[in-house]
Amino acid sequence: MFKKTLAATALASILAGCGGGGSASNKAPKVTVSNTSLQESAQIILRATVSDEDGSIASYQWTQKSGFSLSLNNTDTAAVEITAPAVTQSEQAVLTITVTDDAGSSSSADAIVTIEPNLISFKLAGNVTGASGALANVDIQIGEHSFTAAANESGEYSVDISLDDSFAQLPVAAFATGTNQYAHVKMASMVGNLNSLYQSAQDGIVSNAQVAATNISSISSIIYTLTQQQSAKTAASFESALKQIELRSIMSMATALKLVNEHSADNEDLALPDAFNHSLELISVPEALHQYITLAKKDHKALYDATNNTLIEQLSSSFPNAHNFTNEHFYFLGEGYSFGLGQLELREDQTGVKIDRSRKANINWNSSSSGLEVSYQEPIMTHQGPQWFPAYQTSFEVEHFDTKYDYRLLAETDETAVFHVTKHSIKRFPNGEFPETSRPPVSYIGRAIKDSTLGDIANFMEVGKTYSLPRGKVETPIVNSTLSGWDLSYYVLSVTLEDNQTATAQIPSVHGDGRVTYAPQSLNYRFTDDGHFELFDDSNQLNLRYALVLENGKAPRFNLLAKEGETTFSHTAWALEKSNDTEWDTNNLAGIYEYAVNPSFEWLNRLWFEVNADGTAVSVITNDINRNGQLEENEFSVMPGFWQINSRNNLVVRRYRMKESTGSRDYCMPTAFEPADDADCVLYHERELNLHQVVGNTHYVQHLHHFYQDMYRSPTDDPSTGHILWFSTIDNRTWTRLEQAPHSLPPTANKNGTGSNSAQMEELLKREISIQ
Repeated sequence: MFKKTLAATALASILAGCGGGGSASNKAPKVTVSNTSLQESAQIILRATVSDEDGSIASYQWTQKSGFSLSLNNTDTAAVEITAPAVTQSEQAVLTITVTDDAGSSSSADAIVTIEPNLISFKLAGNVTGASGALANVDIQIGEHSFTAAANESGEYSVDISLDDSFAQLPVAAFATGTNQYAHVKMASMVGNLNSLYQSAQDGIVSNAQVAATNISSISSIIYTLTQQQSAKTAASFESALKQIELRSIMSMATALKLVNEHSADNEDLALPDAFNHSLELISVPEALHQYITLAKKDHKALYDATNNTLIEQLSSSFPNAHNFTNEHFYFLGEGYSFGLGQLELREDQTGVKIDRSRKANINWNSSSSGLEVSYQEPIMTHQGPQWFPAYQTSFEVEHFDTKYDYRLLAETDETAVFHVTKHSIKRFPNGEFPETSRPPVSYIGRAIKDSTLGDIANFMEVGKTYSLPRGKVETPIVNSTLSGWDLSYYVLSVTLEDNQTATAQIPSVHGDGRVTYAPQSLNYRFTDDGHFELFDDSNQLNLRYALVLENGKAPRFNLLAKEGETTFSHTAWALEKSNDTEWDTNNLAGIYEYAVNPSFEWLNRLWFEVNADGTAVSVITNDINRNGQLEENEFSVMPGFWQINSRNNLVVRRYRMKESTGSRDYCMPTAFEPADDADCVLYHERELNLHQVVGNTHYVQHLHHFYQDMYRSPTDDPSTGHILWFSTIDNRTWTRLEQAPHSLPPTANKNGTGSNSAQMEELLKREISIQ
């Protein structure tokens, strides 16, 4: 029995090798096919070699036997067409071809098909800057993938990156963790997205010669942290966050991080606070970071200043040498509520134009390994006048000129560039008392949108809508003012778009008693072919040209290029649409509203007001005057008042102070919203908030506020003179509604005004006027 079974098995094997089927005398066809490979999403033709000694081939049949699924066409021929699917790693599939001859005999053969992914591969090289960068461990994170290396003693690192192109748009983040005495150090940098880095590679290498952010530094760590607080988890969201994060205090924050990283070991005061595992955590908590900076400036000022200077000096090492600025046109965004740096146009012939808040000037420019240098073709006078020289006990006439700007690239994406900008200036003595001298350089952060990525401004403008648009500072005398030398300053223009490309602007005037009136002015407008919006008068003395540089929900940022008379200037500010259905809801208005000057960093220095359902209000300013990192009772200014909705449906919040004739100028609470002229507690300040839009908890308003000098009225003055307006401003700004006050008021704070004055109130008032 065993022998019979073995014989049957041998016969079956012989028949299978010959293909089986057909008559006993027929020979099965022969078929061979070679293994092959192709890239994902590609197509190839796989051809089998087939022969039949005693007949002809009647049919072909290709089938997939196993492995990654392929798309097959022409499966009934000797040559099958294969389309590979997208894969993220090398995959295999097995295809079988079966051929049958005219006598019914068949044979089969297998081919292994390998599908190779389309890989993005390059070497990423950079530096971990500073003393803590030596021998640091570097981790490059791309989605869930990680590539690691160790920096050498100079902080240099090199990492081989290889990922499928399906990850092309993922952000690439670099992290550096210190070793030995720097084990508490962690820094980060958002390097870019995978595809843009690959496109930047030269000879397969991406280094700081092409991309500044390959350097992992304290500055890159601050930028990374601030964008992550905006939930920037993708390349697109990082792009958006980079445009909107607050960069004004980045140098102070980076200096603090450098102090933590490099001076903790030899100075216990500067050690990483116990609550944090590494230094990157510290800069993620604004309160803790602000306190650290405050104490470092107060107790270690010399070391803080030296560290800040070192940080600035190191910037040149992170500048991309190969960056080509030719034909670049940058629109700068303001930081916080500043106006920004206007526009910078760089032409192919190394000339260009720089436009800022007060002037338009021709420049020459040059890009080198130390950065971008922009020089005025002629020094630009910024101001002139007499200056007191104590050593000579006299004044000399002095002229101040700006001469050039140095730009160091801190971060860059396809749409945005962040620069550290250093302004150089000189002073001259026109009467020859002293030779020309250089003034100390001034540095700040500038963030710019590239001309090629401007938004379509036409999408934000509609006929019939009213807009509060940015314009240059316009100063007009107060009508019937009893004070000399004070004006209304307004930075916005209320415009209603009409048919036939005409518009009506409302021009404000403010009267000596605080009343505001508006006069209509007819203007023209057009949308240009290059995506700008222009607003102009018939004489072309006023020509306002707007570019959409930042889309932010319903409240975009417009960069303004303005020509008013003989003056040309540029800046960036909010553009607000006055929605017909957006008015203050008196049933839901009570709450806390903060003017966010810079809460992410100046955690202790805040300004907010509270409006209560009973019509009372209280305004609060806090200021860490002694810079000890905490608020004390005399660093709160608590100012009571009233609020109303006026005839223009705007929210008006008022504050009051005692007349000087009473022997006090304390804040006080009158018996009514409008106190009598001869009352002891009189009007000091009011803000009028014309609500345009609400996005989440953010209220976008056209903001008018008056300061009054009623408290200086003499008891012998005619009581019918009404209010004595000091000065006024109108601008666009935001107020954020909070769930609770930024800081708890001290127990001695009295919201009714009694005892609200402090010994250092004048210091608080200086801050109040400067930030309002």
